[in-house]
Amino acid sequence: MRTLEMIDPAAGSFIGWGDNPNQAVKGYVTTVTTSKDYNDNPCPELGIELTEATFSVTKEGVVTNLPAGDDVAVTCGQTALKRRVEAARLNPGDYVEITMTGREKAANGMMFKQFTVGIDRGARPPKDAPTQVTAPANPWAAPAPAAAPAPPAPPAPPAAPPAPTAPAPAQVQPTVPPAGAAVGAGPDPMAQVKQLIGLGLTDDVIATQLGLDPTVIAICRTQI
Repeated sequence: MRTLEMIDPAAGSFIGWGDNPNQAVKGYVTTVTTSKDYNDNPCPELGIELTEATFSVTKEGVVTNLPAGDDVAVTCGQTALKRRVEAARLNPGDYVEITMTGREKAANGMMFKQFTVGIDRGARPPKDAPTQVTAPANPWAAPAPAAAPAPPAPPAPPAAPPAPTAPAPAQVQPTVPPAGAAVGAGPDPMAQVKQLIGLGLTDDVIATQLGLDPTVIAICRTQI
C-alpha cells in the first residue's frame, strides 16, 4: 500500500498584491497552469519557489511574510500582469521577478495596478547536480616535490657478428712420381699404375712417368 504525502497549503501561499509599490516575488517557476480572474476569465497561474523572502496582502490588509524557499502561487488576473506573463511564455526552470510598481488611473477612472516582469530562461540548476567545491590553496603547505626524471632508454643491443664463411675445400693435387724413376726401386709398379689411372692420367703419361711400355698400362686398365 502506498504512503501518500498529504498537501496542506500554508496560509499566504497565494500571493495577494497590496497597494504599495515595490512588492516583488522572485524565484524559480515550478508550474505554469490556468486559473480564473475576478471576472471568471481564464488567466495564467504560476507556481514559484521563492529565492528571496516576500509577503502577501489580503483584501483586508493582513500581511503574511513568506521566507525564501517557500512555494507560492501567483494568479495573473490583473490586466498588466496577465499581458506580460502571457507574452513571456514561461516554463518550469525559468527564473522570474514580478514587481508591482504602483497604481495608475485608467480612462474610465478605475485604478489598475502596474507590473514589471523580468525572466532568465532555464536558470534553475538541476536539483541532483552535485556542487563542485574547490579547496582553497594552503599558503603554508610545502611545495610538491618535483617529478623524477624519466630513466634513460637502454642502449641498443650490439649487432650480431657476421656468420663465419666456411673455407673452400682444399684442392688435392695428384702426386706423380718423377720421370725416369726406377720401377723396382719404389713401390709396386702395378699399384703405381692403378693409382695414376685412378688420377685420370692417360696411358702415355703414365708410361712416361713410370718408364713402362704403354701396352703394360693398357693391360693394367683391364685388371682394374
